Amino acid sequence: MIKSKTHLSAVMITFLIAIFALSLSSCVSLGGKKGGDSSKSVNMDDVKGQDRAIRILVTRATASFLKGSAKVMSAVGKKEEALKYEQAAVDLEKNPEDPQKIKDTLAIANEANKSLEEIKAENAKVSEEGKKDLKAGIVYVGAGGMLDISAGTKTAAFVTTLKDAIQVVQGNPTKYGMGALDTLKSSLDLMTFLASELPKQGSAISNTFTGLTKYATTNGVSVTKGDAEKEAAKMEKG
Repeated sequence: MIKSKTHLSAVMITFLIAIFALSLSSCVSLGGKKGGDSSKSVNMDDVKGQDRAIRILVTRATASFLKGSAKVMSAVGKKEEALKYEQAAVDLEKNPEDPQKIKDTLAIANEANKSLEEIKAENAKVSEEGKKDLKAGIVYVGAGGMLDISAGTKTAAFVTTLKDAIQVVQGNPTKYGMGALDTLKSSLDLMTFLASELPKQGSAISNTFTGLTKYATTNGVSVTKGDAEKEAAKMEKG
């Protein structure tokens, strides 16, 4: 039964990746001619749609992690840090597609992860009042890391699509209009950054999450990977 469920999960993951790859392929399509000659075209609406979807996913991942960090900080009495990370999440959600805001907030998230590592090292006791925040916070932290990894995979694939699209538009700039090339290059700049940073951040948060679940156990609080997976799935659906 366990083997069957594992196989089913693998099939579902493969199916979802295939669906995403298919959606990316619609951004840059092939228009063929007989005799082996072919040309490519770019659907700018599709490209913009994929770009926006990834930015929204990254925003959800980062906001989840920061809100989780804030709850953990609150649970151990570090109110100043809690307010800082909560506000950073709120500010990002107000500007979910601002590339500089995304980059700046990822830096704050890295700082927050280091603070969580310190919490683990201190191994402070949590009050009964703080246990609810501790559990919810760790779940959000784990979900944020999982979404980071998901977004990183999608972003890496989209970078390839953008590079292809830029080549096509450079070959026929009149067809796509003056702003098309700038739009694609701006998107590529952010997506290249995200493709590099998200896997590293997701991995770091995953390690922190594992440590926090052990820390929670010492305080009589149970948090599982499944709890975080459910929250991540809910967030990814929007």
